[in-house]
Amino acid sequence: MATSTRKVTFDEFFRALFNEKGEQWTPTDLRDDHDRKEALKQKMDKFINELESSQFYHDFRDEVQGSHISEHIRWFLVSESKMRIVIYGIGSIESDEKHSPTLQLGLALLMKKDFGWIEGIELFDPILSKTEIQVLESLGCSVSYLNEYGRRKVLKPTMFFMPHCDIRLYNNLLEENWKPELLSNIIIFGNSFDSYIKHPPDVSKIFHTNDPRIRKLGIWALMGNILASQTFTSEFKMRTISYDRHKIGQDASFQRDCDISFFNLSWHFFSSLTRRRMRLVRENTRNEYGASVGLRSRIVVRQKKENVATSNTSLEE
Repeated sequence: MATSTRKVTFDEFFRALFNEKGEQWTPTDLRDDHDRKEALKQKMDKFINELESSQFYHDFRDEVQGSHISEHIRWFLVSESKMRIVIYGIGSIESDEKHSPTLQLGLALLMKKDFGWIEGIELFDPILSKTEIQVLESLGCSVSYLNEYGRRKVLKPTMFFMPHCDIRLYNNLLEENWKPELLSNIIIFGNSFDSYIKHPPDVSKIFHTNDPRIRKLGIWALMGNILASQTFTSEFKMRTISYDRHKIGQDASFQRDCDISFFNLSWHFFSSLTRRRMRLVRENTRNEYGASVGLRSRIVVRQKKENVATSNTSLEE
């Protein structure tokens, strides 16, 4: 079998390392059970109604409608009247073990109901079953059948609703849209970027090394674009969750679920920079984390042609 050697960038290397290639997707659980579907609909209705009447949602709605967030949204929609919500990584809404997916989806649906600037909800999670997809569609959501690993090029104003997603999804989304005309179309509601920077992930378990040089490269691989974006990101943290004190005794579990489901979330808005400025910011950050030094590594890349060939790939200095 013939082999060939070519140079790739660090970004290409890490994309191959994490196996992030867009691919069509179908649910693994294809069972069609009417009773199961009806039970899930009832569960969703229960959680949505409970969330809508909670102090948490009242505070959240007031915060969005009467703060700096609403000002940024009005500026964001200066050329459009509405935006779409894209949800990544919602998880299984059928799971009885944890209610975060149900509450997070409920929040997105209530936003669509109460905020006139949302026109639709699209979502993707590879864990979804056929039953969950049917219930989601009955709630007015559309389900994507393409696993993009967050790498969606955004051409129209879009809010990405990503509570507690993997850090790579945020990083990939930024990388795919690292141009002013694209990044200006994005709002991210998800994990606090500021918290990621103050408390970066431990990459030693991923790359199986304590070498500080490799660990810095690992930080760049996981969150380099998050780091670079901080010079032009406006972040607004959600206020501390309010509790219904008069209900806490009889419904403490719901309050705990809200606390877990919406912990450490922020709104992220991105200021417009020139292409040159964005490129320089990213290059400077990459240099800081060592991703421009002459580190070389060999990986096996499987290429699909008429026959599957193997090529040795080395990192570009």
